[in-house]
Amino acid sequence: MRALLVSQPNKFGLVDMPRPVCGPGQVVIRIAHCGICGTDIDILRGRVPALFVRYPLVPGHEWTGTVVEVGPGVTNCAINSRVMAVGYLNCDVCVHCRAGEINHCEAHEQIGLTHHGGFAEFLVAPAKSCHVIADQIGLDEAVLVEPAATVVRAIERTSPKLGLKAAVIGCGPIGQIAIRTLGLYEPSSILGIDLSRMQESLARRAGATSFVSTSDAAQIVRMSGADGWDVVVECAGGPMALETALAIVRPGGNIAIIGASSDDQYLSVPANIFYKKDLRIDGILSYTTASFTRALDLLASGRLRFKDLITHRLPFEEFMNAVELLTARAEPLGKVIVSHSD
Repeated sequence: MRALLVSQPNKFGLVDMPRPVCGPGQVVIRIAHCGICGTDIDILRGRVPALFVRYPLVPGHEWTGTVVEVGPGVTNCAINSRVMAVGYLNCDVCVHCRAGEINHCEAHEQIGLTHHGGFAEFLVAPAKSCHVIADQIGLDEAVLVEPAATVVRAIERTSPKLGLKAAVIGCGPIGQIAIRTLGLYEPSSILGIDLSRMQESLARRAGATSFVSTSDAAQIVRMSGADGWDVVVECAGGPMALETALAIVRPGGNIAIIGASSDDQYLSVPANIFYKKDLRIDGILSYTTASFTRALDLLASGRLRFKDLITHRLPFEEFMNAVELLTARAEPLGKVIVSHSD
């Protein structure tokens, strides 16, 4: 099979590999589509902490496909089932797994990070992790369930109320999903914030009622029409985005932090801002089985739709062009996916 193999950081390419073997409790899936996200680029460049990645690796954790082989003992899916899977290969016995916090499993095993993922023609996965995709959902649109599972978890943690005023910092694919998800709560306004003016059209298409390309906190607070925003969802990462979130949220407001920062980045904020503004701040590391199921259910019910958030579709053999597109950022970008021909 053809696959994108990263033998070590900064050394990767399309290669021929053996098709994976199906064992007990497993299924082999023919990959239809796989999304490319910032984590995948970081894997290529060696910027993911060693605890969470293992080379050589076929990356790709946002994928959908069709079951082509079923191992002994599998009962929840069959040949030709259209599926996606929770990527965590959790141990089920550590304190975090027992609490439902599979994103903190002490084993740190995950499809697309420590086990071969979706940038290949075929993938093997535990059947117990697979979710069957409803017939009315396209396999391309379903790719966005995986990132949406993190976003849904983040926004639910802010205890959103109907009619809220929300701001989303960073209007890339995750920010666009956040804007779309906030729309479930009939917000009075959603402000998209991104330093790239190019993202405005996509932010508005996702549901933003206004957009600004600035980090001027005073200006952003004025745009709330009050003393700040009820909910701020930070999807950009880095100290400036976090400091902006702290500055623009209203007293008593909620911040959900999805954007990643590196270990050598630090905040410069008054130590009393947290109690003075009476804030609730939730850091969000990925998703859980519960939020994954919730995101898929929202898509299946039609309450959330993602198809229009896919802006670029490339054949799998053009993977390198897709990476260049993402790194150049020379045009508005939503979700970029690579696809295999039928």
